[in-house]
Amino acid sequence: MEERWDYDFENLERFRDGEVLKRLPGITFSDRLVFEDDDIEFRYMPGHTLCSSICLDRRESVVFVGDLVEDPLPVTLWNDPITFMESLKTILESSCQTVVSGHSGIVAGNLIRSNLEYLKALFLGEEIDVEEGEETHLFNTKYLDFLHYEDIARKMLGEKFDFVQFKREFWQMLGVERESLKFESRLIRQTPSERLEEIWPQYEELLNSRKALE
Repeated sequence: MEERWDYDFENLERFRDGEVLKRLPGITFSDRLVFEDDDIEFRYMPGHTLCSSICLDRRESVVFVGDLVEDPLPVTLWNDPITFMESLKTILESSCQTVVSGHSGIVAGNLIRSNLEYLKALFLGEEIDVEEGEETHLFNTKYLDFLHYEDIARKMLGEKFDFVQFKREFWQMLGVERESLKFESRLIRQTPSERLEEIWPQYEELLNSRKALE
C-alpha cells in the first residue's frame, strides 16, 4: 500500500469521492489475526494480490474470500499462480458452509475448483478455451508479462527499486503518456507482449546506467 500509494492515487482519481487521505493499517499480521470473543479470524491468503486475506466468521460458518474467487475467472495481480492455487485449495478445505466473493456474491465449490483449474492451465502455459471471461484472461496473460519485467527490475535495483518511477518510465518507453495511465488495465490488454520484449533492453540499459552512478 505504501509502495503503490502515489501511483494509484493519481491514476484512480476518477474513483475518488471527496477528500482521500492515506491511512496505513495500525494492525498487521503475517499469518492470522483472531478475535476469539467474536469467533472471527483473518488469515493471510495471497494470490489475487500479495496482500490478499480472507475472513472467517466461525459462528455463522461463513468465509469472506474477497477477490480470490471470481465468476467466471479469477484476476491475478501477483505473479505467483502456484501460491494462488494453494490459497484456493485452502478455501475448498474450509469447513465453512458459505463462501462469499467480493465481486461474485455467494459462490459454490464448483466455481472455486474451476478457478483453480484455470490458474493451473495459466501457470503451465496451456491453451485455454474461455467461453466467458475472455477479457479477464487476456488481462491476466498480459499482466503476468508486465510483472515479469517488474521482477527483473526489482532484482537489479534491490532496495533502490522505486515502484512509481519504474511504472512511469516503463510506460513512457512504450510511448504511453502519463495521463493515459488512468486506464492502465485497458493499456495492458492492448500492449503486445512482443512490444515489451522490444523495449526491455533499452530500459535494462537505463537501469544499469543508474546502478553505475550509485
